[in-house]
Amino acid sequence: MTPPPEILQKLFRLAENGYFENVVEEHLAAIGQYPEHLPLYHALALYCAKSQQLDMASVILESALQLKPDHAGSWFHMGRILYEKMDFQGSVGCYLKSIELEPSAKSIFHLSLSQLSAGYLADGAQNYAHRFCDGELQEFHHLALWEPSEASRKVLIWAEQGLGDEIMFSRFFVFLRDLPGEFTVECDRRLLGLYAENFPWLRFLPRGQPRQLSCFDAHLPLGGLFTLWSDRINTPPLMEPVLHPVPAVRPEWGWLRQPGKQYVGISWLSMNEDFGARRSVAMQELLSAFDPARHALVNLQYLPPHRIWSGRGRPGLSSSARRTALPMWKEWPGSSLVAMQ
Repeated sequence: MTPPPEILQKLFRLAENGYFENVVEEHLAAIGQYPEHLPLYHALALYCAKSQQLDMASVILESALQLKPDHAGSWFHMGRILYEKMDFQGSVGCYLKSIELEPSAKSIFHLSLSQLSAGYLADGAQNYAHRFCDGELQEFHHLALWEPSEASRKVLIWAEQGLGDEIMFSRFFVFLRDLPGEFTVECDRRLLGLYAENFPWLRFLPRGQPRQLSCFDAHLPLGGLFTLWSDRINTPPLMEPVLHPVPAVRPEWGWLRQPGKQYVGISWLSMNEDFGARRSVAMQELLSAFDPARHALVNLQYLPPHRIWSGRGRPGLSSSARRTALPMWKEWPGSSLVAMQ
């Protein structure tokens, strides 16, 4: 039996604004009344995951799978939860089961992320090509998809995801240097100067502007560089810098009041705080390369949860100032950390 629309709408509104305990109680009451309606289990599990209650989310999905073990959606959601719990092997198994029951590009793409995290680089790179939904590539239908073996004269490598991915995939630009053809890379405008300085053999365009596709013979989404050359991910070695900074004076950063320091951006938070804890182990090694007298880190994401930094504000700063300029984790050797809102 399917619950009436008004119940689903009520649960949706409650999940947007209600207290965690109330949301869970209302969902469980609805599940008790409509125990065979799997979307209720899925909605509650995803709400718990967003509330960082990952163990509770997995228990709810286990109940859904006991009820109907051949439901592809339940296996898919379990794969997402296990990925957030950093059980990458388990996540791969769940996605494979979901794909066996009901193949979809979305499931194969999420499988690729788990495979890459689990260390299955070749399989993950191959499945990463499924990240596009139907119709997303329609804009480029009259252009050939570029292959290194093809002698295309003008190739557009277009931006497809966020700033972090643009920076990550830039490590493959070096492999374009000796290939025939003229390559134009679309990127975030904040990267234009940095890229022009580091990759002078490429042309760059700011993303977000209308594309003049008639100027090109072929195209490639930026992530396609990874699928083409995933076996070269360690060339150059990952610990060697691919991008060298371009010094710049930013007057609007004067409020940081640390003149003469070089700022290094860092992006490391996740829905699962254990991700941050896991990465901070490697972070200690990274920070040992910095000099706290000369460097400061800038948090490029949202601020960490209040309980992490509560009470660590700089003496003399007001509470509002601490939310924007906050030294954190001073016990980490090698640097101070400035969080920017």
